Amino acid sequence: LEQTHSLDFSGMTITEKLMHRLDFELNSFASYVKLSPMEHRARSYAVSHISQTANAVFQVSTQEQLRVLPFGSFATPDICTFVSDVDLAIWGVVPPQESSLPVYTGRHTYFHDHHS
Repeated sequence: LEQTHSLDFSGMTITEKLMHRLDFELNSFASYVKLSPMEHRARSYAVSHISQTANAVFQVSTQEQLRVLPFGSFATPDICTFVSDVDLAIWGVVPPQESSLPVYTGRHTYFHDHHS
């Protein structure tokens, strides 16, 4: 005899068997839309190529000065799918202007006046 557990959501009963089926379907769908190893390599190659191109275009001498960093779903492989785009941030192209950076003293944050 199969033991059944059920949940009641506003008059709609969901059995344990139905929950297992739903779990199976969701896991199957997640496996289907997940990037294949070849798709991941292709996207990683694109990121690497863009990084090399950015270094050449902006004439930065070392990797540490300019960084191309993925963010969003590609940076989080568990949620990246075959239809996801590749979001990139390029750091180090524009040098920071020290006068525009806020200064935190431990109690207060001060912003420099650009007109002084």
